[in-house]
Amino acid sequence: MVDRRQSVAGTKFRKLCDAGSLPVRLNHGGGGGSGVAWKTDPRHVDVEAYLPLFFEGVMETEHPYRTLAVRGAEELVRACEEEDLLAAIPRLVMPMKRTLDGGAPAAVAATLDLLRKLTHAGPNVGRALVPYYRQLLPAFNAYRNRGDVFVSLSDLRDGDHWREQRVGDQSLVVEGAEVIGRGRSKRCLAALVLRTLRALEATGGLDSLANIKYMVPSYQSISA
Repeated sequence: MVDRRQSVAGTKFRKLCDAGSLPVRLNHGGGGGSGVAWKTDPRHVDVEAYLPLFFEGVMETEHPYRTLAVRGAEELVRACEEEDLLAAIPRLVMPMKRTLDGGAPAAVAATLDLLRKLTHAGPNVGRALVPYYRQLLPAFNAYRNRGDVFVSLSDLRDGDHWREQRVGDQSLVVEGAEVIGRGRSKRCLAALVLRTLRALEATGGLDSLANIKYMVPSYQSISA
């Protein structure tokens, strides 16, 4: 399942990007093309309308779509009020689910990282995500033990993934979340799954652990 790729040529995000209709553009002057510049202050962007589009665009693996989608989503999550973010969450679930269920490893990794960042965006966001575990978490089981798959989250122009030979205990690979090599920083897909699950447990309230364990039985609590 990790190698499965889904056609993304028809995403609404890509179409709006090609038409110049998004409130963000690529900032060619910073970070080697990895930054974005807003046409409108992100604090004034319609979060319910645009944030789901950015999350849909994360499935894109081509440049500049992937960079715009991921960086735009990250910055909009940081800029918006928690009330607006909570209102947008129900519309974020399906884009995340589609990517987690059938996206390329690089897109899955970016979605996991965004989901983790969502949990820290406000004191009530983690709890608001609990009802959606049934849609989001089943896919985690497919990546839970993929300690040999690495992707780049630092260079979003790179949509490829790499396999590294496992050395010793699998848990050592999972805990060693980052590997430096081939001129780029790589993140272990299994480690991103574990990190995301821990963030969900830590921010989801009293019912989070039971719900996580129901969907991902192999998960070990951070308090264990």
